[in-house]
Amino acid sequence: MRNRAFCALAVGVLSLQPFTTSRAQTLSAATQIESYLTTVIETALYGQFSAFENPKINIRLAPAAQHLAPCATSLHADKKSPDVLGTESWWVSCPTQWKIKATSVSSIDIEALTATRPLKKGHRLQGEDVAPSRVTLSSKSAVYREREQVIGSKLRRPIRASHLITSAHLEQNYVVLQGHSVTLRYRTAGFTLETVATAENNGLIGDTIWVRSRDSGRLLSVKVVGDGEVEQF
Repeated sequence: MRNRAFCALAVGVLSLQPFTTSRAQTLSAATQIESYLTTVIETALYGQFSAFENPKINIRLAPAAQHLAPCATSLHADKKSPDVLGTESWWVSCPTQWKIKATSVSSIDIEALTATRPLKKGHRLQGEDVAPSRVTLSSKSAVYREREQVIGSKLRRPIRASHLITSAHLEQNYVVLQGHSVTLRYRTAGFTLETVATAENNGLIGDTIWVRSRDSGRLLSVKVVGDGEVEQF
């Protein structure tokens, strides 16, 4: 079964309500940027986590921000990564006026699974090996909150007692293995064609991987839909 873990919410290009003229006259551009990014990050966190405490968000700006004119319209934020926890870089712009780089450093406290004792690489997790604890999360690694999410998973590296368990510690339960045969289905209007292919990558359900058709020898991009099963639409 595929492990389901918590990860950061995709942000993309974001905008909030514009500052009013009166607010623009009283707030510096640096204060506007800090307030805006803090709200963006908080919104992302509340959308991703059902419960957390003690959010800490620190915004760092280049000295040039102190010399920017206040923005009287909507601010916009762009970033390459969808993550908001840890240290992240942003481009914040005031349309037609300026664009500046900012850095955020964010963390939250949550209840997540930790190891109850030292565990060796290759150990398969049992219920007594993990327990929920309050931890500070300040990284992009996915974490787990329910025992059912990790029981039966094998450790890919050793872990210390009381250490937070993340996706980096667990071997993935792939349903498609590189080099193995898979059932390949083509779905088109009105009918389904089934054949055999060889997986070029490991895959979890929902992943997009490459397979090579045994019939044509063509390399195809497909979606993993089950144990040894892939589909091309």
